[in-house]
Amino acid sequence: MNNTAIPSQKVARALLAFGLVMLCVNLSWTQGFDNRNLLLPVVMCCSPLVLLMPGARVLMPRLDLTVLGLCVCATLSPLLFHPDTFRWGALLFLYANCFYFAMLMRLVKMSDLRAGDCLRFVRWMVYAFTVVLLVQQLCVLAGWPIFNRSHVYDELPWKLNSLATEAAHISYTLGVLMCLYGMAERHADPDTGLWTSMKKSPWLWAGFLWCCVSTINSSALMFIPLAFVPYMTRRNLPWVAGALVLILGVMFLVPTGKNSPAHRVKSILTVNAIDRDSLIKADPSIAHRTIPTYDGAKAICHSGIEAVTGHGVDSDLRDFERVLGAAVREATAGAFKLWYNNGILAEAFLLALIFQTVFEARKPAAWLLTLLAILMTQQYNFQLFWQLIAFSAIYKYTISGKTRFLKEMHPIRQ
Repeated sequence: MNNTAIPSQKVARALLAFGLVMLCVNLSWTQGFDNRNLLLPVVMCCSPLVLLMPGARVLMPRLDLTVLGLCVCATLSPLLFHPDTFRWGALLFLYANCFYFAMLMRLVKMSDLRAGDCLRFVRWMVYAFTVVLLVQQLCVLAGWPIFNRSHVYDELPWKLNSLATEAAHISYTLGVLMCLYGMAERHADPDTGLWTSMKKSPWLWAGFLWCCVSTINSSALMFIPLAFVPYMTRRNLPWVAGALVLILGVMFLVPTGKNSPAHRVKSILTVNAIDRDSLIKADPSIAHRTIPTYDGAKAICHSGIEAVTGHGVDSDLRDFERVLGAAVREATAGAFKLWYNNGILAEAFLLALIFQTVFEARKPAAWLLTLLAILMTQQYNFQLFWQLIAFSAIYKYTISGKTRFLKEMHPIRQ
């Protein structure tokens, strides 16, 4: 970071870094029921203190009106049309997430970040995840109590969580960060290739790949390629396609264990995606992420006027069948959860927020991140969704130079 930054910028940068770290980690000693992060809501409740800084008391109409519209529509639709389902408690966390995000964006404006600051943050996050994971793996080898362990898998002792909630979240968090890292590198120098980046930052790529591969999670098979997408060009596309075909071929030819990621991918690829029971049997975790979205879309198509007004707060928990085999998983309407429960206007504002902060028409990687964000709306109150939105917005504003969505109107009070 720039050593000549004025004190208010330094404070804003420190607060921003802390706020972003809170979106990335879920420490075991801060977890409550079902490994839920209890520290993040505390930090969210403290985020209004940012407004004590004069530079934060500004109006950003494009962002603020979108966030406000999301909160208002998510509240009014069930309050007016389904008052028997209305519960403030179910909506307060949405308000907290929206307000927290708005405060982070004000800190971004105040911090005067440079591309180097963003890349440095990504590197340190990858290194932190790698070091904690190596400590956990050392504990497994030595038979010691495992540091910061959340989930316990008796049959898979190497399925470790590092600083995340579970192994799959490591791949998600680091995959998204490395994708944005690659987009930033390519924005600075369009001639930068994957091999060039690996030679320039070997420890960064080694840490990322080690975290994804050694934690035995099938999500790595999606998020490792995501990190490579920014480096794809028309010239190297055939080589990338050939490598993917080779990997899939090896998966089917090499014997693997029952619980390995490759075995799970084999099972998924050999079932009929429309056959609900077969997909659940092949991989309950993947089924939990895909079947609810299909069920939610089908239900909305047959909802009549309630496709506009919604069915009421948490109605999907009542109306949908839980995916069998996915223990402690609730029934949801998947990516259509907010639409099904709170109506089409709330969904429209949520999608508008995604397109404001993530989408860029000329960048294929941004298209994929936008699709990922839309799929993640089934957990719109979960930190992984807001993590993706926040980091994409920072990239778009700081590196890509798309600043209109954070344009100020005027100070509220100086």
